Amino acid sequence: MAKILIVDDAAFMRMMIKDILTKNGYEVVAEAANGVEAVELYKSHQPDLVTMDITMPEMDGIEMCKHIRNDLSIAYIPIILLTAKGNVEHQIEGYESGADLYIPKPFSIKLLTVNLKRLLKQKERYLKEELKITKETAGNIDSNEKHHKDLWETELHQLIKDNISNTDLSVDFICEKLFISRSSLYNKMREYNHQPLADYIRNVRLTMAAELLL
Repeated sequence: MAKILIVDDAAFMRMMIKDILTKNGYEVVAEAANGVEAVELYKSHQPDLVTMDITMPEMDGIEMCKHIRNDLSIAYIPIILLTAKGNVEHQIEGYESGADLYIPKPFSIKLLTVNLKRLLKQKERYLKEELKITKETAGNIDSNEKHHKDLWETELHQLIKDNISNTDLSVDFICEKLFISRSSLYNKMREYNHQPLADYIRNVRLTMAAELLL
């Protein structure tokens, strides 16, 4: 059940809108008489959609729209302005502030409910697409990370194996051959190999000795 926040300074209007929404299967999770109250409520109740008036004390509907759109954690919430200001200039101002829909009062109940359903479906598709992109991005990051790790281990192992008898084999020698700094070498050993360089070289040496016995 979709959760709705109603913002209107007129108590009778909030009651009427709540009655309409409830009869159409929506849950009104909170009501506010102005934008300041609404800011606190939508953070605590996390509504799926907000309906609001424009002319309200303390923070009007236009300012609240801007506030929501500037807060990245809730910027995706659909906003419907239900207002007595019906001229074109006010509608343009409403849309420019970030409203998804501008419905002048008195409004058609059918028009409101049809658009509620439409906007909530749009939001659902948007969130699913964002989730898909996030998963794909995470998968790409994991894949790239594994590729870098495998490449590093191959290069390091081959370098040490090729120079296991080289008296110059040292931290500086490895850094020079792999074109990295000492700090980068130590960081990679800790992140990828989970052991000090000296232990890694000793293990490579032991592995090579074991192979000679076979």
